[in-house]
Amino acid sequence: MNSQYSVNNEIARVMRRRAGDYVKGLRIDAGLTQAQVARALGYEYYTMISQVENGRGRVPPEDYPAWAQVLGVDLATFAKTLLSYVDPFTHHAIFGGPAPLLAAQREATKHAKAESRLQGHRSRRSDSGPAGGDRGDGTVRDH
Repeated sequence: MNSQYSVNNEIARVMRRRAGDYVKGLRIDAGLTQAQVARALGYEYYTMISQVENGRGRVPPEDYPAWAQVLGVDLATFAKTLLSYVDPFTHHAIFGGPAPLLAAQREATKHAKAESRLQGHRSRRSDSGPAGGDRGDGTVRDH
């Protein structure tokens, strides 16, 4: 497999968050609440909109026309932009040019490094024992 086309889970999360940011930006620009978008799309609850905007869900491709209309954006622009986030390889194959995948890879790498540093800090803290002279058994060491 070509490593250029390998997407790990963290990169996929970054891409979904970016797609959600795009949708959220369109909604805000349209002056709509999540509840208003949900009603216009025929959803009983706004949670679907929230999930999409937070990167926990996707706009179903068959619903692109309705979402684009409600959000006041051209269907082709909406579909092309979402495709660049949810399937950057297909986007690149069809349209060429840089897809947002490289930026997502950089962001995911930065996040992984930060998480690794945080884990190292946590393990060093736990190796030093409880703070404040507390031995963890209800007694306190004399200093």
